[in-house]
Amino acid sequence: MSAKTCIVLGASGLIGGNLINLLKETSSYSKVLTFGRKKIFELNSNEKYEEHIVDFSKSETYSEEFKADTVFCCLGTTLRQAGSRQAARYVDVELVIQLAKIAKSNDVKQFLVISSLGADAKSSNFYLKNKGDLEQSLISLNFSQLYILRPSLLLGDRKETRLGEKVGEFALKIFDFALMGSWEKYKGIQAIDVAQAMINISNSEPKKTIFESNEVQHWSKLTNSKS
Repeated sequence: MSAKTCIVLGASGLIGGNLINLLKETSSYSKVLTFGRKKIFELNSNEKYEEHIVDFSKSETYSEEFKADTVFCCLGTTLRQAGSRQAARYVDVELVIQLAKIAKSNDVKQFLVISSLGADAKSSNFYLKNKGDLEQSLISLNFSQLYILRPSLLLGDRKETRLGEKVGEFALKIFDFALMGSWEKYKGIQAIDVAQAMINISNSEPKKTIFESNEVQHWSKLTNSKS
C-alpha cells in the first residue's frame, strides 16, 4: 500500500498539535497538508508538511489545494473563546460542514472528526447540540468513510487555562477508578491518545462510524502495521 496524503484542520489545537507530532513518525502518510488562519512555526523545518494560510470565508482561493486521501478535522472552540454563540456555532458546525463539502467534492475518501461525549442534536445544552447537529450533517454527506470520535474530558497541556476543565480533571483523578462498565466512556482521555486513535482508525478502516470515548481509548492502544 502506497503512502497517503492527509489534511489536518485545527493543527494548532490540543488534539491537532499532538496529531501533527505523531504524523511525523507515521509512514502511512507521506504528505501532511495543514489549512489554517495562522502560521504554525514548528512545521517549517519538516519537508513532510505543506502549510496553507487561508481565509476560510473564501473557499475559492484554496479549494483546488484541498485534496487528499484523508481529512483529520480537529476544529473546535468554546463559547468563551469564540465570544458569542453565533461565532461558536460557526467554528464548531458551519465551518466544519463547509470544509467537509469541499472535501467531498474533491473525492476525499476519509473524513475523521472530533465531536464530543454526549453529542445530541436534541440536547438543551448549546455545545452538545452543536456537536449533534454537526454529526447529523456530516452523515448526510455520505462520505465513503466517515469516522466520528466522541472523547470525554480531554487531558493534556493546553496553551490556555480553562478553570472548568481543571476542576473536572481533579475530580476525575479522584473518581476515575469507579468509572467501569457503561460508565467507562466518562473517563478523561489524553489528547495524544485521541490523536493516535485517529491515525489507527484511518489505517484500519473499521466498519463503523461513531466511537465513544472508551472506544477511542481502545483504538489508541492498537498496534497497526500500516502506521
